[in-house]
Amino acid sequence: KLKRLNILRKYENFKFYNVDLVNKKKLNKIFKTNKISTTINFAVQAGVRYSYEYPRSYTDSNIIGFINLIELVRNYKINTHISSSSSVYGDEKSFPKSEKSEVYPINLHSLSKLSNEYYAKSMSKSMITNIIGLRFFTIYGP
Repeated sequence: KLKRLNILRKYENFKFYNVDLVNKKKLNKIFKTNKISTTINFAVQAGVRYSYEYPRSYTDSNIIGFINLIELVRNYKINTHISSSSSVYGDEKSFPKSEKSEVYPINLHSLSKLSNEYYAKSMSKSMITNIIGLRFFTIYGP
């Protein structure tokens, strides 16, 4: 991750902020003091086991933080890309999948990602900016 970040930092218009999305005040300051045209949100508290052990922390990170970001995207009229997860399909084994496939969230992780998708979709109807969602499959590993 750090190697990729260092590559991106070579681009003049690229800025990276390591900030907790739950901290809306700090987020707003970043949006207010920069001319941002696009955000890419890959922020997520990963780990299904962690979601069972610390559901409040998990919910704050994956849902409240996401809502904070989308509200700022709307207020500042910024395009954004959001990440979701194939986990929203649950244990459903039939393939191939599409955006229209049935979803069966079976844990807090998959439920939080699906919640974010629905929230973004509903918010996008009242926004003049674009929200593009990406539902990733197996993003770690060889």
